[in-house]
Amino acid sequence: MKKEFLSFLACLLLGVGYILSIMACSCLSNRTDKLFHTINVPLSSEDTLRVSSFIDTFDIVRLETNDSFLLSQVAKVKVVKDRIYVLDIVGNALYVFHLDGSFVGKVSQVGGGPGEYVQLMDFDVSDTSVYLLDFARQNILEFNKEFTYRRSIQYKHIASQFVATDSGFCLYNEPSGKEGEHLFTVMDKKGDVLSEMLPRKLAAPTYNYGGIPAFAKHEGVVYYSPIYGNSIYSDSTLVWQIQFGAKSLPEEEDIGNYDISASDFPYLLKNNFWVTTEYVIFDYLVHGNRAYGIYDRSDWSVCCGNVQNDVIPDFRFFPRWHSDGYLIDAVDADIVYEYFDFLLEKEEVAGLTIEDNPLLVLYKLK
Repeated sequence: MKKEFLSFLACLLLGVGYILSIMACSCLSNRTDKLFHTINVPLSSEDTLRVSSFIDTFDIVRLETNDSFLLSQVAKVKVVKDRIYVLDIVGNALYVFHLDGSFVGKVSQVGGGPGEYVQLMDFDVSDTSVYLLDFARQNILEFNKEFTYRRSIQYKHIASQFVATDSGFCLYNEPSGKEGEHLFTVMDKKGDVLSEMLPRKLAAPTYNYGGIPAFAKHEGVVYYSPIYGNSIYSDSTLVWQIQFGAKSLPEEEDIGNYDISASDFPYLLKNNFWVTTEYVIFDYLVHGNRAYGIYDRSDWSVCCGNVQNDVIPDFRFFPRWHSDGYLIDAVDADIVYEYFDFLLEKEEVAGLTIEDNPLLVLYKLK
């Protein structure tokens, strides 16, 4: 927060309306005449962003495959020091691998007793603990790093995502249809509510769930943003507002009143977002094509456009998670065979079969 405040103060001294130098690849300057930074996305840009402009290098991790740890559907990946944590939402288990892809262990304890769950929806990892969110029973289970059960933290919301903090947890809440609900809830380590943020508007029953992350965490700071929302907050404060010009959803509107998959949906929306020391990175869809925005936190400029993966030529660029300095993609083995069979020539992929666990691509950010 100190860095953002100093940036705001410097901009204020320069005067509202001062325009930063125009950068390449349709980079626009962004005014900071409020207590937050506005990220203006150019609608007419047909430029291409090179992945090498913000990615340093990459690793392809072939996850060990065995009948006892065969992944069905990867819902989340997190890299923490020398381990990779993978949530399989269909298999209803959390799997752990070494960075070389070798298997470490798993948590798979379905049931109603202590340390058991009905349906996993999310997880997080701290220095000492692994936390699992049981969507069906509305609680968070805590395990140590050796997967020994410690305790359960009950909550009263319908939470689908969460992040662990030094002082407790922050939840993203799904709608229950009741009045007075909030999108986000902050709890202490015992599960007592400390605060609630962003009142939920009562909307039509259209449900636009797409597995979009509501949280980003960097260097201990938690950032949160409503799913398909264009505002990013931290510590109850709006930090960045993404603007798509005439294609921005009006503030008085609620995304729940729209079917965003409809061909006539008129607005542009942030999907995934990640926060790093240098950048705020987000993606959005334009006429069905995925575009990216790279916002430079040091000079408030933004580069937007379709992405060319010049780091792995002829390969897709579709990361879904950010962790430990990486943007992370998971690619099913059958997708590799059908669309990216040139990867089979790489040493780390040699011997991959179509029934094997997915490949993980770890893009190291600059």
